Amino acid sequence: RRNLTMPFQIHSGANRITLFSRFEAPPTPGEPWRVTVTGGSVVLSDGASDPQPVVLNKILLRANLDFIRKRIELVQGDLGGAGVNGFLNGGVDFSSGEPRLAVGLAITPMSSAVAKKIWPAFIATKVRNWVAENLQSGDIERVDIATNAPIETLKEDGPPIPSDGLSIDVQVRNATI
Repeated sequence: RRNLTMPFQIHSGANRITLFSRFEAPPTPGEPWRVTVTGGSVVLSDGASDPQPVVLNKILLRANLDFIRKRIELVQGDLGGAGVNGFLNGGVDFSSGEPRLAVGLAITPMSSAVAKKIWPAFIATKVRNWVAENLQSGDIERVDIATNAPIETLKEDGPPIPSDGLSIDVQVRNATI
């Protein structure tokens, strides 16, 4: 049938990702593989004692794995749950030897507590940490995060991010900073 179907689970601290994936081989050699990830849930937590982890239970990711061009292209990325809806697009380019992340993430509305858990820890770590420490309360109307930079620059101890490599736009209401 030219496909591989499998469940998978990833644990990192108190965070857990449990999903179902399907890889479809192309009909012609050299064309991209198609990947669909769905079902299951993503549990994001501040730690084992977190009384209110965020549970995202609406997950749909469709991607192309292009082994010739050395790229992963996200065609569709929808996530939701816990009163949050998010959309993800973009990809990772491995062709230059230094992986480059070009993605867009838009999430609407949520509390500040949920926003702190959803913001990926590896994107603009210093900015994320500042927000986590200083945003005390409030409602987040929208978060837009866009990257177009080598992955190494997005790490906390990495080289500087290019001037056009990262954009973060957060719209808040009734916030206490």
